[in-house]
Amino acid sequence: MSSAASNPSGSTSKPMILKRNSSDIGWEYGVLVDPNNLNVIKCKYCGLQVTTGIHRLKLHIAGIRGEVNILYLFSIKP
Repeated sequence: MSSAASNPSGSTSKPMILKRNSSDIGWEYGVLVDPNNLNVIKCKYCGLQVTTGIHRLKLHIAGIRGEVNILYLFSIKP
């Protein structure tokens, strides 16, 4: 019996990580929340959902005040 026969849906048990087809460095820090809305991104560190794209997530990670809440990395334990 082949592995395709034992798993008829073709899916694997590995969780799917949603991200856009982009080489932007910001995708190291966030994941897509909904594959139908490519502008809603969730921060991997604190869970903040940014609704305006990867640029705003990078502002959040960099700690730029004014546009988004800043991420305090010192409060996150590895």
